[in-house]
Amino acid sequence: MEVLITLLIGGIVMTSVLTSFLSQHKVYRTQKIVAMQQNLRSAMDFMTREIRMAGYDPEGTAGATIESATNDDITFTVDWNSNGTLGAWEENERLQYSLNTDGTLGRATGSGGGGLQPVADNVVKLEFNYLMADGTTTTSPGTMSDIRGVQIALLARGDTPYPGYTNNQNTKPAPASVGIISMTIIPTN
Repeated sequence: MEVLITLLIGGIVMTSVLTSFLSQHKVYRTQKIVAMQQNLRSAMDFMTREIRMAGYDPEGTAGATIESATNDDITFTVDWNSNGTLGAWEENERLQYSLNTDGTLGRATGSGGGGLQPVADNVVKLEFNYLMADGTTTTSPGTMSDIRGVQIALLARGDTPYPGYTNNQNTKPAPASVGIISMTIIPTN
């Protein structure tokens, strides 16, 4: 009789431990997905603020502009200190956004000698679309001065599967969590 009571109490304790573990694991997975989405939002906010200032040249003498624009890379200058000249490279008046080969969204300043510094992790795709003066949209503008707006799209993939995903066929691994964010910016140039 004592053995049965001990087994019953042990079973109740183990059930509560397992329930607690599963609940904590679900919270952990959800937090990782939320962190990935917050990472994307922060990166988009950072890029938006700087790209919006592309071509900022209050004196009209610095020559600040969008220097190059492709579907996955943008380089531009900004006269941050409003002195009418684009300063030395260390003044961060030349900026570039691109995707690193290691899956991070990168930002380079100055001459780019320091390489692309990470802005966001686990970014699978970065895409720029450019709104042109004639009303068209393109991923490879011919004339930089015709750019009137920039559409940015970021796609990130986490290593945490979607919560509640069930694969009844067991033919594929659970899909990773995905975050997508996009924004349209009108630069000052």
